[in-house]
Amino acid sequence: MKNTLKLLGNLTQVPLVIIALVALIGFIAISCTGRNTEGSADGSAAGSSSGRSARNAPAVKESPASDFSYNFINSEIYITKYTGSDRDVVIPARIEDFPVVLIGNGTFKDRNSQSITSIVVPNGILSITAGTFSNMDSLTKVTLPDGLTVIHNDAFRGSRKLVSVNLPARLVAIDNYAFRDCVELAELIIPDSITRINFGESHLQFMGCQKLPIRTRQRLKDLGYTGHL
Repeated sequence: MKNTLKLLGNLTQVPLVIIALVALIGFIAISCTGRNTEGSADGSAAGSSSGRSARNAPAVKESPASDFSYNFINSEIYITKYTGSDRDVVIPARIEDFPVVLIGNGTFKDRNSQSITSIVVPNGILSITAGTFSNMDSLTKVTLPDGLTVIHNDAFRGSRKLVSVNLPARLVAIDNYAFRDCVELAELIIPDSITRINFGESHLQFMGCQKLPIRTRQRLKDLGYTGHL
């Protein structure tokens, strides 16, 4: 303290005092920055952990096998009817450890199916059979698997509240009237990797889909669709 007072009292050494104060302030600032950096590192680690947790999060829970009637043919499962009561249905990829390979066109035709709002179709299903998701009064979203190659005729026809469907990257054909009168369909997700789709001769797959955005309409035309929208 005495030395400091002597320095302050000596005008010839005022610049040295200022330099010392500036250095002290700089040291304090660096210390604070270091503490903030450590805090950020902790925060970043927490964020990365959250990211890892999100990536490692379990898949959407499948609907129980007891919610379905099915046939066992050649070591494969053919689903014939949905008997559950959930509004959101995730069709299991396997039942009794055998692969589900087909969803029959009568699976969602009972009255209890009219309250379903979303359906997730599992990997292993290569095609959507004719009329499978047609005339479902409450259905708004369907998620199709990556390996799906064909959507058969009338598959979604008349499901008038359907808003969102993804077209899988391996899709090669959409049959007649597949989405006819899906009047609320506004989100048709088409991967960039799809360069051509076989629409057959009629090109009536999307008749009545009046809410499809302009870009989606143009994308369908680029893929070979020439019919009404």
